[in-house]
Amino acid sequence: MELAVSWLDNLFRLAGRAPATTVVRRPWYSPAALLLVAGYLAGCQSSLLLPVAEYSDQRYAPESLTLVSWNAQKAGDPRFRADVVRLLRQHRPDFVLMQEATRDVLEVGGIGGHFAGSWRYPLPGGDTIGLMTLSNVSPQRFTRLPSKAREFAITAPKLSLATEYPLADGRTLLVINVHILAFERQPNHGVAEQLRDLRAVLLAHAGPAIMAGDFNTWSEQRLAMCERLAGEVGMVEFA
Repeated sequence: MELAVSWLDNLFRLAGRAPATTVVRRPWYSPAALLLVAGYLAGCQSSLLLPVAEYSDQRYAPESLTLVSWNAQKAGDPRFRADVVRLLRQHRPDFVLMQEATRDVLEVGGIGGHFAGSWRYPLPGGDTIGLMTLSNVSPQRFTRLPSKAREFAITAPKLSLATEYPLADGRTLLVINVHILAFERQPNHGVAEQLRDLRAVLLAHAGPAIMAGDFNTWSEQRLAMCERLAGEVGMVEFA
């Protein structure tokens, strides 16, 4: 509890008179309550990784491919699932990378995929939000790449998902589904760490690589950081 004495009380004391009343002000928040909320939010981190659809019989990733990257925004738009079905049926992409997806967005066959959870709502029946990587080829390996920093220092880390697919020449195609931190207490400090981790994964890979997703490049500095990473690992931007 915090005690605060008003200027009127001080005036009474200087005049040698006792104040008639003493004003007691309590802070609008409780430190214990803040700690409880912080622990509650930090506990919402999800480590879920599970298949959401069966892969086709295609053995290798194609040399020429079509890729779609889409921030699902937690599937909040009622038209979203129908749009996904229409996209898959009409355009038949080889890879679909979703951010802020829920694991139940896929309602059509013909393409396999895995869902990696990042954030879960702690209420009964609450959704888990994360990344979804879909492809026609069964992957050989998954690597979760959570950010070291957390948004506002208390929420779950932002997650990227690295997936490797076999190629006909014996190498593997590395596909990284990226979701970069959006907000930080220390501007771009966590983003820089996250990009360094992605750089290490890309440099360690011997074959071709694709990196796509939501980079949250809402400032020129953030965009420059991502462009610098692409140059350092020899990647070319395409849209």
